Amino acid sequence: MLASSISSSVVLLVLLVLLPPSSHPADPSMLWVKLEGSPLSHLLMDPGTGHLYVGGVDHLYQLTSDLEMISHVKTGPYLDSPDCLPPIVPQECHSATSTHNHNKLLLMEAGQGAEPGNLIVCGSLFQGICDKRSLSNISQIIYRTSNPVDTQYVAANDPRVSTVGLVITTRSKQEGGGAGSTLRLMLVGRGYTSKGPGDIPPITTRRLYPVTPPRRAFSQEEELGKLVVGSYSEYNNHFVKAVAHGDHIYFLFSRRDMWHKKEYRTYASRLCTSDRSFYSYMEVPLLCSGGYNLAQGAWLGNHSGEPALFITMAAGQASTPVATSRSALCVYGMAELDAMMWRAQEACYTEGGQGSSGQQEVKKITCMMSHDDIIIQSYPIASAVPLQATPTITLSTQLTAVTAATETGHTIAFLGDREGRLHKVTTCTHTGPNTEHKQQPFLHQCISEPTPCHYVFTKN
Repeated sequence: MLASSISSSVVLLVLLVLLPPSSHPADPSMLWVKLEGSPLSHLLMDPGTGHLYVGGVDHLYQLTSDLEMISHVKTGPYLDSPDCLPPIVPQECHSATSTHNHNKLLLMEAGQGAEPGNLIVCGSLFQGICDKRSLSNISQIIYRTSNPVDTQYVAANDPRVSTVGLVITTRSKQEGGGAGSTLRLMLVGRGYTSKGPGDIPPITTRRLYPVTPPRRAFSQEEELGKLVVGSYSEYNNHFVKAVAHGDHIYFLFSRRDMWHKKEYRTYASRLCTSDRSFYSYMEVPLLCSGGYNLAQGAWLGNHSGEPALFITMAAGQASTPVATSRSALCVYGMAELDAMMWRAQEACYTEGGQGSSGQQEVKKITCMMSHDDIIIQSYPIASAVPLQATPTITLSTQLTAVTAATETGHTIAFLGDREGRLHKVTTCTHTGPNTEHKQQPFLHQCISEPTPCHYVFTKN
């Protein structure tokens, strides 16, 4: 944990996609604003108002689409320790020190009827608890618990451990409002932390609405579902992205393969949106040819007119989760990914995990048949057969972020790298990838919306 002041700043730029590339933030074709709180970790746009929300270390910002400041809130540092449960009492928590608050989740919750929507903000302090703030003014707190219970710890309490999430709206017959009552949930994927509560599953469902006593916002309730695995420390996912597509929710992460050679691999997992028990959960490994095994960033977009996952991958250092400077962009069609999911499910249910060739295609522990042919499933279903892709482009620098757009029938991907460059990759059907390199130091995360602009972070 850090106890010193963080004084680094980050510049948020608006890059106009239809304008020629610029070489400096002061270029008139760009808008920019200097923000404190490096590293900035999350950037969110409200499609209704165009407002931007930016989360970083100890700082939360609300901006207009032209990067004018609307509101600024300090979220840390505060007295805290990962060894202690909140509220922090110095006399009882001797390890508590002034600790920086790293923004771990920044999500938007839609309103219900006359009820306005909320901004969900989760940090690394106080065992990863979350707030609800007003979308019109982030300084206005809609919900915060001063004495959280253990089911309300959401994000990872370690800045080095990833957390991803998304908000869904579904229907429920069990909420007391009759058939078809609205139920808003937050699905969260988080890595394992060695300090603090050790019984938080890698993927959980959290309640957002309705919240009537004794229920609490952000609580992990038994009837809402969680990913049950044998050992949370062994099932230590490094989560990269969570997206919704069709009737499913997908998580992208990397993890040590405990079945084959103990190498780290990237996986995509899927859940049915309406599945409160996680019975539909399954995983498929993703292979990016050339030894690129660690996902660094991802974007759900369109490629050749079809939904696809754009994933920046890095080659791992030996058998470790440490990324090297060898990177690639691999694109995986969602239709192909779903087909691999169904293939694994079919092999598990009908052939005890074996495919038509007789090879084991699904982990044996997840697919067993009893003597009376009743399937005993110890989920999750995990395919041993990867979905393969050939890199669209390879680079000798570590790619960290990706976003994509379609212009005049061509897919354009913007890639950010750790050395501070922005790469524009245009994939053409007949000529292959065309790459342009921008020397302006763009870093960490990009966001793309259905507008002629991209917003990017750059270190000053």
